[in-house]
Amino acid sequence: MTRSMLQKLIICMLLPNASHAEIPWKYWEHANDFTSKDLSHYDQTHIYKCSLNCKKDYKAYEFMEEPNGNTFIALRSREGQLAKFNNQKKTVKDRIELGTKFKHSSFNMEGEEFWYGFNAKLPNGTKALNAEEIMIAQFKQIQKDAKKKDCHFQPSLKVKIKKDLSGYYQINGSLKGEKIKQSKDAIRVGGKKLLTENWRSFVIGTKFSDQGWLKIYVDGNLVEDFKGDTLYNTAPTHCKKPVKKTNYIYRIGVYRGTQKEKINSNYSDTFDEIHFDNFVSGKSKKFVDEFLRR
Repeated sequence: MTRSMLQKLIICMLLPNASHAEIPWKYWEHANDFTSKDLSHYDQTHIYKCSLNCKKDYKAYEFMEEPNGNTFIALRSREGQLAKFNNQKKTVKDRIELGTKFKHSSFNMEGEEFWYGFNAKLPNGTKALNAEEIMIAQFKQIQKDAKKKDCHFQPSLKVKIKKDLSGYYQINGSLKGEKIKQSKDAIRVGGKKLLTENWRSFVIGTKFSDQGWLKIYVDGNLVEDFKGDTLYNTAPTHCKKPVKKTNYIYRIGVYRGTQKEKINSNYSDTFDEIHFDNFVSGKSKKFVDEFLRR
């Protein structure tokens, strides 16, 4: 081994491993009431900006104001919007989402506690979705194997609203296709609908561990208290070893999915819209709750 090779090896050994670094709270602790109308904190790859074949009078996102002066953001998605991220063979998917930037997502979450929350509602007059279902919140772990291919394709946590406006959550396991737990019934708090025309608060907390937990609060009511494995296996058997790194992503938004066989003739002419406000994330439930109660 030459002197230069030895020096490079020593430097690499001394450099911190990004996948085992601490959570970058500078970026992961945030509170946005959308008054500033600034989305620069979020990953721009999932914020749709129309530049080709734009439809008249359609905006994928729009800052709006209520009569009391409160500013919020309306997120909208339609067929083909950011469809490049998904395989469209069986299910037609499109999206717009607000979430952490990928460059701030590689670290070791094991044993850590994380909370985030938001307010959400539907536009006045919404009776049903156009899509079959919409994922409005997710927490995702992405693992790359030695060939830089995804080992996992499902978010650790999903909160979804269905066509009839009821909702459900899902927690996925460490192996591809394995489900640790999926709710049997819809989340039903204050009536059948998960979202209505009135603001509803969501608070999600988790501890990532093989003996971890996950809690979901809707309007201050604990609707789910899961205890068990919330962390992807650090050495999954189906990956080409070694696993290079794990990335953690949290998002809110309008992530639509409809099976091709259920798409009607005018589906491409429709879109779905959800209103969001007070998007907040941090180390504790207290931090999230206090911002949502403002």
